[in-house]
Amino acid sequence: MVLACLFVTTQAPMKKHAKDLFHQLFPSYVIKSENDQMSQNQPLIRDADYKKEFDSWKNSPAQNLMREQLSESYLNRSKNESSIQIALYTAPGAIGLTLKLPEQTDIKYYRFVLDCLCEQLMTLKYSLYSSSLEEKPGANEKNHLFERYYLKPDILNAGYPINQLYGSIMLELEIEADQVKYLKVMSTYHTGYNYMPPLGFDALVRYLFSCKASGNGE
Repeated sequence: MVLACLFVTTQAPMKKHAKDLFHQLFPSYVIKSENDQMSQNQPLIRDADYKKEFDSWKNSPAQNLMREQLSESYLNRSKNESSIQIALYTAPGAIGLTLKLPEQTDIKYYRFVLDCLCEQLMTLKYSLYSSSLEEKPGANEKNHLFERYYLKPDILNAGYPINQLYGSIMLELEIEADQVKYLKVMSTYHTGYNYMPPLGFDALVRYLFSCKASGNGE
């Protein structure tokens, strides 16, 4: 897949500053951890205390309220009126969004949202392919922490074209010096005659945020 990026709002070739912004928002495409001697990569494991608190949050009104706020912010993102910041980006073979919760939001709630989205994806015939916790040194001795889930469609294709659903999905939480930078959702997909076009990213996000299906994937 070619990743010469362009913004969703234009059909013109992406300029250098736009490419740089895309790479900053989605560094997984430009940083190969296994070749980076400065990074430390390990499986993402949640401890028992976290799991207990997460399960309690999932079954509380707070989880429903969070989903409502995410859904409303996504639908009205162009108005810039919400305290939740959501931006959409696209490139050939990839589409994604970043979100940032209101200032002073505890990191644990970002992790709750990250894990909730992962679980919700697995209700759409997706399987968890891998998870990772990566720590990288940054500028001014500020460490970057990346928590990632990578999910793939759980579909057996008997022939062509291949049904890829919404494509392969990466969920990523980036933390710098104990401050969240972004939570990211990215879909990458194949193009060409051997693959069905991916289902709509908009429909996926609506479902993930609201737990409700939205149309036929367009």
